[in-house]
This record gives sequence, C-alpha cells and structure tokens, in this order.
Amino acid sequence: MAIFSLLLLGTAVLGVTLDQSPKVLVRGEGKTIFLPCNVTGLGSSDYIHWYQVKDGQAPSRLLYISQGGTTAEALLHKLHLFAQEQMTVGDRKVFGSGTRLYVTGEPVKLPKVSGYLPSKKYIDKQGKQTMLCQASDMFPDLVKFTWRTKSEAGDFKDVPEENVVEQSYKRDNKTVTVTSMMIIDKNTIEKNNYQCTVTHEGTTKNTEILEMKRGNLKKL
Repeated sequence: MAIFSLLLLGTAVLGVTLDQSPKVLVRGEGKTIFLPCNVTGLGSSDYIHWYQVKDGQAPSRLLYISQGGTTAEALLHKLHLFAQEQMTVGDRKVFGSGTRLYVTGEPVKLPKVSGYLPSKKYIDKQGKQTMLCQASDMFPDLVKFTWRTKSEAGDFKDVPEENVVEQSYKRDNKTVTVTSMMIIDKNTIEKNNYQCTVTHEGTTKNTEILEMKRGNLKKL
C-alpha cells in the first residue's frame, strides 16, 4: 500500500486562497482520481506551482497553473495511481490540510466508537475530570473528533480547543486507536450534557455521535 498526500493551501496569502477536498481518498492500483482545486483571488499574473516530494529527495516541480490554465488543470486532476510510489504534491508557497490518498485494495472500514465517562473517584489537583471518546479498528485511520456541550438555550456549542487533547497508538497487529480526551472542571462536567462526534475520512457522510453525561452514555 502507498500513501499519497496531495496538499493545497487552506489559508490566505496575498489575498489568494486555495481549498481542496475530500480529506481522504482510497483507490485501487491503476485507477484514476479527480482532485478538485478551488482557487479565489488569483490575479492574471499569478501562478500555482505543484511539486512532487519523495522521502529523502528534493522537491520536483510537476507543473504550474496560471489563471484559466485549463490544460494544466486537466493534467493535474487526472492522476494515474501506482502503488510503488509515495509522494507529496502541493502548492509552492503555502500548504493546507490537503487530501490523503491511499493506493490499496483494502476496503474502507468504519471505526468502532466508544465513550468513557469520568470516574467519580478521580479528580486531578486542579479539580478537573476527563471524558474519553475513542475510535478504533478503522481504515483509513483518519478521524476527526468534535466535542460539544449543551447551552442554556438547549442547543449544542463547541467545547473550547484548549479543553481537548488527542492521542493515537498502533497495536501489534497495526490496528490504530485514536482517543480524544475532554478535560473539564468537575462542577461543569456534572451539570452539563456533552456530545462527541466522530467523523471518519474527513467527511460528514460517516459520522457517529455519543451523548455523554455522568451516569448516562448513549449513541444517537
């Protein structure tokens, strides 16, 4: 299996923004892929440079695209896949999240999602407790966690990023488990409802939601 990371800009530089989706693609060897590249703010004299980077080697430019460069775009968007090659492609100046491309015959496998409520006995020195949300046994191993808490108005809002920590590990059989930990003040955890949403492959198609409150854990 080969992994190709096809990277594009996700933030603005000199008024130019680039966006690429989806986050993950899985294709068999010899297949063709199409990669959309949305660019805004590109001037008539501006170019987007695409480079191929292999491990241990200097970047090699594949092509460059000017405004309205349809021939170059057609070449870039239609890449033939070969499993023996691992590469990274990206814009010359800045890079975004891009698309992770797996060249393999292995089928997509959705994660097993589980949640763990905070222990009533364990409180750290700062008076905080931890909720866990875990995804395991999936392919590809790219998942996104979103923690949300129920507001007084009854709707859910995102938990601040500083309250969330993620870690991953690989077992002996190469199964990857990714854990997201929400660390919140004990009194806040006790009185609020929380949701952990796990999105597989970086899309909104394959999501699973856990609703979590002390003494209660259920899938939605």
